Amino acid sequence: MIQDNIKLCQDHDAVDTVVEAVDTIVESTNGQFITDIPNRAHLYQGQTPQTFRCKDFMNLYGSLSTEEKEILTDACKIFVIKGKDVALAKGEYSNLKITTVTDLKIAKSMIEKD
Repeated sequence: MIQDNIKLCQDHDAVDTVVEAVDTIVESTNGQFITDIPNRAHLYQGQTPQTFRCKDFMNLYGSLSTEEKEILTDACKIFVIKGKDVALAKGEYSNLKITTVTDLKIAKSMIEKD
């Protein structure tokens, strides 16, 4: 994954490691009712690593408005907001990001010896 990121970043502004979305994603603009169900064939789950040139990142971040900064979820979103070319690198479903207690339990079970 790291080698793929480095290779892709040579020709693109940034690279995001992703896997295809396997769950149906629903959107709700009011938190009560579904307002859209996007086509899963076009959706991916972002992972790490994300790759970009630090100087470009700092310049783009500095050019964001307060409103743009408030909607950031990760580094690559900065490049997307500014219309830059963000390539996709193939990730792995086992490449877990540990955010919740459940994520931690899954990670622990993956590394436990039988």
